[in-house]
Amino acid sequence: MRKCPKCGYIRGPKDDEFCGPDECPKCGTIYIKYQAYLAQKKEEEEAETEPAEEVHEATESISQKTCSKCGDSFDSHLFGVLPWNCPTCNRRYWDQQIRQKQNVILYATLAILLVVVIGIGTLSVHSSHKRREAAQREQTEKLRIHREREADRIRAEEERAAKLRTQKEQEAERIRALQEQEEMNKLIKTESLAAYNALKKIDAMMLSGSTYRNYSKAVEDARHELDKLSTYLDQSKNLELIFDFYQEAKHLWQTKMSGDALRLCEEYRRIIAEKEFSADPTSKDACLRSCESFSETRDKAKRSELYKTVKPCVEELQRVLWSEAAISMKAFEQRWGFP
Repeated sequence: MRKCPKCGYIRGPKDDEFCGPDECPKCGTIYIKYQAYLAQKKEEEEAETEPAEEVHEATESISQKTCSKCGDSFDSHLFGVLPWNCPTCNRRYWDQQIRQKQNVILYATLAILLVVVIGIGTLSVHSSHKRREAAQREQTEKLRIHREREADRIRAEEERAAKLRTQKEQEAERIRALQEQEEMNKLIKTESLAAYNALKKIDAMMLSGSTYRNYSKAVEDARHELDKLSTYLDQSKNLELIFDFYQEAKHLWQTKMSGDALRLCEEYRRIIAEKEFSADPTSKDACLRSCESFSETRDKAKRSELYKTVKPCVEELQRVLWSEAAISMKAFEQRWGFP
């Protein structure tokens, strides 16, 4: 059975089921560790006792004085009133060598103490100087960092102010540009309104039906109004494109009325080649073949038959031109805000 060195608990056989063999079941002490602790504590106590005894012996040896005249040894503590007189022979010159050694030890001790005091004072002054220097450096560094942060803050505020000023200037410029553009659009709209109305009149004529004479007159009026506009304006260019469809339709109508089938075919082929349509005429290929055959034959009867084929194609092309003009007119109205 094992006994705990700390609490004295005697280990039983059943204790192995609950804890290890090196651990006390009652207080949880590890046997080996606690025994090592007790051994170390014992060594420390012995070490503390031995120097005390040596010091006591050394004290006794130092307190014993031997007179250099009579040879008697006495405890120096017994004649503290006259420490340099021997109690036996009442001589003052006893144990001079020991006294000299004591004086040397005393002076050496005082010197060591003086050196230590001076060293401590020097170290204290040096340490204080170092602390002051470190504090000054720290204060200087803090001041530098503070100045840098303040400069960064001022610079950031200046940059924000400059950025805000630039934004305000840009916004003012944008508003001014919008106002100028609005004024320009109003002016352009006023100037181009007559030309727009002239083209719009042609568009209304196509919806209600018109004769060639009225149509031709409306196209000439539109041409007259367009000539008044400045050619560099975008509205002028857009209106010119719309007018061009009406102009081509007029040429086809005029050629068809002249009865010149060869010229009619030439106009048809030219318009088909030059213009781009959102949807090509359905009879374009057949009409182009008829126009090609018409140019190659001299037979009047055959030409008459071919003319009957070409004429409906020309009328379809007219309708396509008017339709393209109407589509362009709607796009123009949406783009420039015309009614």
